[in-house]
Amino acid sequence: MRALRSDGLTGWTLRALVAILLLSLWGVWFFWGGITVWAVSESARAEVRDQVFAVDAPVDGQVVAVHIERGLKVAQGDVLVELETFQQEGERDSLAAELSGLRTRRNDLTGRIDQEGQALAIWLQASRATVEEARLEVQRAESAAALARSNEARARKLHQESLLPDEELDKAVSELEQREAEVQSLRAAAERIERERASSSADRVTEIEQLKADLRVLDSEIESAETRIASLEQEVGRRQIRAPAAGTLARVAALRQGAVVEAGDELARIVPSGTLGAVAWYRPAAAVGRIRPGQQARMRLDGFPSTQFGTISAKVAVVDSETTEGRIRVDLEIDTDRPTNIQLQHGMVGNVEVEVDRLSPASLLMRAVGKLLDQPAQARTDT
Repeated sequence: MRALRSDGLTGWTLRALVAILLLSLWGVWFFWGGITVWAVSESARAEVRDQVFAVDAPVDGQVVAVHIERGLKVAQGDVLVELETFQQEGERDSLAAELSGLRTRRNDLTGRIDQEGQALAIWLQASRATVEEARLEVQRAESAAALARSNEARARKLHQESLLPDEELDKAVSELEQREAEVQSLRAAAERIERERASSSADRVTEIEQLKADLRVLDSEIESAETRIASLEQEVGRRQIRAPAAGTLARVAALRQGAVVEAGDELARIVPSGTLGAVAWYRPAAAVGRIRPGQQARMRLDGFPSTQFGTISAKVAVVDSETTEGRIRVDLEIDTDRPTNIQLQHGMVGNVEVEVDRLSPASLLMRAVGKLLDQPAQARTDT
C-alpha cells in the first residue's frame, strides 16, 4: 500500500508539473505573444496605375466598320470604329469643286488688276508727257505773243511819228492778234488735255478699285469655303474614332456594321501597358488612423482561392483623407518581386488585408471586452 501510495503521489506531481508548465507557457504567450491584426477591405480591385481611357462616340452616326475586339492591342491613333460620312464627304467634295473655281477666278482677277495697274502707270506717264508738251506749246506761244506785242507797240509809235506806213502797222497788229489767238487756243487745248487726263485717270482708278472690291468679296467667299471644308474634314475625322492612347482594349461594346450609336456612348476602354496596382475601399472606422503608407498588405482575389493560389503581396502607397460615398480609398503598390501563381490583370476583384498592428492575445481580449462595454454606453447616449 505504501508503494502504491508512493507511485500515485509521484504521478500526480508529474501531471501537476506538466499542467503548471503548459499553463505558464500559455500565460507567456497570452500576455507577451504577438498576433497580427489585419484590416480587411470591403472591396478591392486591381488597376493599372496609369489612366484608363474610355473610347466614346463623339457624334451620332451609323457604324460602317468595326476594328475592335476585347484583348486587342492598339497603338495611339489607330482607327477603332468608322461611322458613315457620305453626307459630309459629298458636301466637302462639292465645296472643294466650288473652291477650285473661286481660286481660278481670283487668279484671273488678280492678273487683271495687275494689268490695269501697269496700264494706268504707263498711261499716266504718257499723259503727263502730253500735258507737259501742251504746256510747253503754250509757253512758246506766249513768248511769240509777247514778241508780237512788243513789235506792235514799236510799230504803233513809229506810225504816230509818221515813220511807218499804215500797211506795216496793220501787219504788226495782225501778227499780234494771231499770236494771242494762238495762245488762247493752246491754253484751251492744254486745259482740255489736263481735264481729260484727270477724268480718264479717275475712271481707271475707279475701275481698279472696283476690281479690288470684287477681289475682297471673292477672298471672303474663298475663306468661307475653306472654313467650311475644314469643318467638314474635322467632322469626317471625328467619325473615324481613334485610340486616344496605346494599350489593350477592354469592355468592348457589341457593335456591328449598320448599328447606330449616339454621342457619348462608350464603345471600349483602353488599358495602357503600365504598372499594375490595387485600389481598396474601407469603412472609415477601419481605416482612419490605422492604415498608413508603407504598411504591408496582401490581396486575395475572388475566383482564386488563397489555399490553392496564395495571396499577392502589396504595400500601402496612398490613403485618402476624405471619404468618397462613405468609404476611404487606399491605393497599394503590388510587390512584383515575390513569386505568385496568379497572373494579375487589370479589373480583377477581391479584398485587401492590411497589417495594421501586432498585439498580444491579452491586449486583443481587453480590446474586445472594451468594445462590448462601450456598446451599452453608446446605446444609452443615443437614447
